[in-house]
Amino acid sequence: MNAADINEHYGTDAGLVRDLIVYICYNYTNNLFGFNRVSLTDFCKVMGYKKSNLSKRHLASETRKHKPSINGYEWSSQLEYTIYRMIKENIVFTYKAKVPGMNIEGISSIPVLVDARVLYDSRRPQKRYYELKLSKEFISNLLSYYSTVFLEDYIAAGTQRNKSLFMYLSMLQHVAMYKKEEVTPYFDHLCKIADIHYENNREKKRHLQKALREIQERTSLDFDFEFYKAVGQSHAYSLRVNFKDFSKLSHKKEIFKNELFGKLQDFYLYKYEKQYPNLFQQWLGNNEYDTEVKKEIFAEVYQNVYQKPIDMSQAQNAADLNELIACI
Repeated sequence: MNAADINEHYGTDAGLVRDLIVYICYNYTNNLFGFNRVSLTDFCKVMGYKKSNLSKRHLASETRKHKPSINGYEWSSQLEYTIYRMIKENIVFTYKAKVPGMNIEGISSIPVLVDARVLYDSRRPQKRYYELKLSKEFISNLLSYYSTVFLEDYIAAGTQRNKSLFMYLSMLQHVAMYKKEEVTPYFDHLCKIADIHYENNREKKRHLQKALREIQERTSLDFDFEFYKAVGQSHAYSLRVNFKDFSKLSHKKEIFKNELFGKLQDFYLYKYEKQYPNLFQQWLGNNEYDTEVKKEIFAEVYQNVYQKPIDMSQAQNAADLNELIACI
């Protein structure tokens, strides 16, 4: 899944959708045992939005066809209408594959949110919180991908074009770390991700170079890039990207988080899913349910990944488990 698919599906809402996904995933994986609430004030502060802008009515919500009125409550602000779309519409993404003698072009979809609630005091309606429930499919397939994006760098990248490109480059950095070699992304694919649409390849290249240089200057992503003339090309429209520093990527911690998440989810699915579907997030942060089991799973996964035991004696609740993750 990449930014180009989000851009194509959500149009003018794509930037806010992407920012919400990154914000939710960052908070979720850094507060594994307890996150399920988004504050309008905090989201705006962290992601660089003006609260007044996200509180304005969304133009699409004015039309009868798209008016998002549920039980008399209208999800009509910029933020709420976008959340409404993330509930109502799956993210559609494309993929390609090759097998001997055959090309495969595929299209698939995945829901991000399965439940959303707005909480506010009727005396102070401007102060709002949103309880958002991630879908099982998103948790299983895409959470780890989005949570590897460093939030500070994502914000520093600046424009939505740069953010899209930065996310893709972050994914490529992981590929380069595992393969231990430079990567050669397709020119047209990068332009699509960065939402660069010109007939002239020369103009595309100019805007792509500008975006890549801005990412180099504004973020800690340490890479060099070079355009070169590939076989059959009359101009240099092929690209090499060489990542130089992988120190920010904690390979073991990433493995630990992913394995811990998977084991916890397996336990929940086995014990509760039939009776209490789609309550995994709430179960994680609830100290009344299976705290000892959560601690046992935590210790087991830590032992498997780091090949040494961890002292769990001070972990009494969900908040303590979050503290342990932060200290690893």
